[in-house]
Amino acid sequence: MFSDPAVRKSIFAGIITSILVILFIQPILGLIGKVMNWLGTNLYEGFSNSLYRQAALGLNERYSFILLGLFHSSMIGLLTGATIAIIIFRREEEKKTSFDGDKIIKKILFNRIVIPIILIVTIFCSFTTLTDSFASLQMNASFNQRLTIIAPSLSDNEEKALKAQWASMRNRRDYEVIVSFIEKIANDKKIELPKLLWK
Repeated sequence: MFSDPAVRKSIFAGIITSILVILFIQPILGLIGKVMNWLGTNLYEGFSNSLYRQAALGLNERYSFILLGLFHSSMIGLLTGATIAIIIFRREEEKKTSFDGDKIIKKILFNRIVIPIILIVTIFCSFTTLTDSFASLQMNASFNQRLTIIAPSLSDNEEKALKAQWASMRNRRDYEVIVSFIEKIANDKKIELPKLLWK
């Protein structure tokens, strides 16, 4: 089976795809996040708001996200390899079979339309899920870090109010209000804050 060049090509393509997804996952997710944020603000507010509602639930485990990323990249790699293998095997079959118009049309539709659509939908769903988790992780990490830094300058009630505001966050505007408030306190008290992980 592994001596077949088509199988080797599909396995190699799957491995390369997995490695590329793993290596470039953070910059890709950052870019996708910005694009989704823009789309959410301008076209579909629901997705953008879901990012902030997810973040309001609390800090996600970093290693859970890494495992999720590995799972999705492996799944994309396997699906890419399987897609290439199916297309190669179908082309070989087409060469061997006698001419039958209906069968050839069905095979062409399956090879050139159905399989790529399945691959594109899988990749889109994977990156949407990863972007959602990545955004939540980054926002919560930044909020907790910055709140810890300015906490000595806040009263107990102010700190609780800020946490309550974060927990009730529903959209981008709520997020920006919280970030601006923290930055205002830091400027007033001359406290240097770390860079935001999610802008």
